[in-house]
Amino acid sequence: MKRLALFMCIVMLIGMLPIASFAIKAIDESRSFSDMPNDWSTAALHSAVDNKLLVGFDGKLMPNGQL
Repeated sequence: MKRLALFMCIVMLIGMLPIASFAIKAIDESRSFSDMPNDWSTAALHSAVDNKLLVGFDGKLMPNGQL
């Protein structure tokens, strides 16, 4: 019974490895927008993206677009 429990733990740990690698990639891509301005609002926009208040669309943030 202990071998079965150990085997199940190992299988679950191995199963979580691919998920963690995709999560890191998603975080890195979330801050790369082709139209991110380089002015006074850049720090605030990065903070809003980090806190998932802004997500953008098609790799663009569209900071001058209409709501």
